[in-house]
Amino acid sequence: MTAAQIFESISPSIAFITTDATSGSGVLIDGGFIVTNAHVVWPYNAAHVIFDDGAAFDNVPVLNWDHMLDLAVLGPIRSDAPHAAFSSGEDQPIGSEVFLIGYPYQAREAPKPTITRGVLSRLREWESVGVTYFQTDAAIDGGQSGGALVSDAGEIIGVSGSGTERFAFAASTADILPRIQSLTAGEDADGLGERSVPLVGGQSRQRLELSGWWDQQAFVVNPVGTEPALNFYGAEEGLILVLDIYGTVIELEGEEWPYTAAVEYDVPHFIRVRQESEDTNEYLIDSSHPLIPFDDEDDGQHIEIGETIIGNLDYPGDLDYYRINLSARDTVEITADSVLIDPYLTVDFVGGSSEDLVTDDDSGGGIWGVNARISYRAPLSQSYFIIVEGAAWTDVGGYILSVK
Repeated sequence: MTAAQIFESISPSIAFITTDATSGSGVLIDGGFIVTNAHVVWPYNAAHVIFDDGAAFDNVPVLNWDHMLDLAVLGPIRSDAPHAAFSSGEDQPIGSEVFLIGYPYQAREAPKPTITRGVLSRLREWESVGVTYFQTDAAIDGGQSGGALVSDAGEIIGVSGSGTERFAFAASTADILPRIQSLTAGEDADGLGERSVPLVGGQSRQRLELSGWWDQQAFVVNPVGTEPALNFYGAEEGLILVLDIYGTVIELEGEEWPYTAAVEYDVPHFIRVRQESEDTNEYLIDSSHPLIPFDDEDDGQHIEIGETIIGNLDYPGDLDYYRINLSARDTVEITADSVLIDPYLTVDFVGGSSEDLVTDDDSGGGIWGVNARISYRAPLSQSYFIIVEGAAWTDVGGYILSVK
């Protein structure tokens, strides 16, 4: 098929998806569901959807999420647009022509889909989950996420996700189709449970207790129209940090409390409270806006030698801490594997100094070569901390943590 024929055939099934914060693309499939990337709609629970024929749908609900594979399913909707079918493209020879169809750099008013051409550069296998990623030099830009990777036969073989200046990556539709079917059925496809960001409720005064160096508490605040003002009370070791959904650290302005968070966008923001202390301390936040507690299900979990568990960095700047009991001279290998975050690992223990910390960023290889791995020999018989965070503040998504 020619590029024009492929575009004419596929583009009517590709949706433009927008929220108050971001925009992207999606693929309409059977049942009226729309498949996109989770990061296109996160942290919202609904989005605005427009098709090339001008049909528009407001507040289409996000039905389900897969934070491990960066997938989300919206709908269902009743649309006259054709439903797309997914095909397997993993037998395509390297060098085959492929096309990306989506909505990069579009405005909400009258968006139009685009097509770019490239070749299949290589296949990357995420063996831990059993998913193949297509790498292509077809141009990818902001808004392309969630669009379709199409073969020269006019078949959708991948859902585009991330990219670099030179390459785009798309998850094989043959491999992710079972996850999509699980999502449309309302099942817990990634095994992480309910990880939606709470966007309603909360109180302007919040009390919290932190125990130890790695304990933390997060809150969500919606600064609609006015900038939040914050009073923070408690031990002098307490630290408060405000970030937006893009991972930008928000400056707190003022000469003394209350400080004003100088927000730039009316999007959800995250307040994270930590402390530089091994003691248990109480803190109080008074805010001009309601603060919604965002409890982290991963923090404080116990992991055993020989166990593999999954976790999720729930918001920019998040870190997860786990506990493990080790005997003196036990040697363990700890790995953190992900396609969505660049994992950064730390091992620590109560009473340890900064010289006792063991850290690693990219020693674990993995599909992108950025997994973390630590070989650790316990100096004492006691409980230890394993901390997982992103090498970048912007990192959000699932990971696999294992101890051998």
